[in-house]
Amino acid sequence: MTGARLPEIMPPKPWPRPDPLPPAPRFSVRLVVYGQAAPAGSKTIGRTSAGRTFVRDASSKSAPGKRQVAQEAGEAMLILADRYGTVGMEGRNLRDEALELDLTFVQPRPKSHYRRSGQLHEWAPEWPTTKPDLTKLVRAVEDALTGVVWRDDALVVSQMVRKAYGEPARCEIVIRGLRADHA
Repeated sequence: MTGARLPEIMPPKPWPRPDPLPPAPRFSVRLVVYGQAAPAGSKTIGRTSAGRTFVRDASSKSAPGKRQVAQEAGEAMLILADRYGTVGMEGRNLRDEALELDLTFVQPRPKSHYRRSGQLHEWAPEWPTTKPDLTKLVRAVEDALTGVVWRDDALVVSQMVRKAYGEPARCEIVIRGLRADHA
């Protein structure tokens, strides 16, 4: 059998490569927590009977508000984890990236701002400039979200915060990841 050629052995064809995955969506969550926001005031340092040092809020009035914010945020994070299949540290979906925090604290106007007819007095201020101050309201929300949404509130690198009049009393929270886009 001269002249008969042996078939060439071709290398196997590679599996068809799937299209590259689209980039993951930037992390974003929006919460609305109803009720009057309570500020986180000064901190108190103490010692347990075992000699361990602890730090806690000097005012116990902020604890129920923090619990409510943490509960709403925890439910939102579970929904996101279920939807996108992402679970982070210790089985939780804690963020560990630069974050942007947008907070709006809405509170009802005092009755003194209205006439008997229900019309707003012309002297009524447009913005709430009374206590609690904005910084302490933000501190309460950041404390409540630590260990629920993010690992540490130091990850918040950008903030937009405001107080406004409106009904019902609430805190509107928007958290976005600030992931750098690489080409």
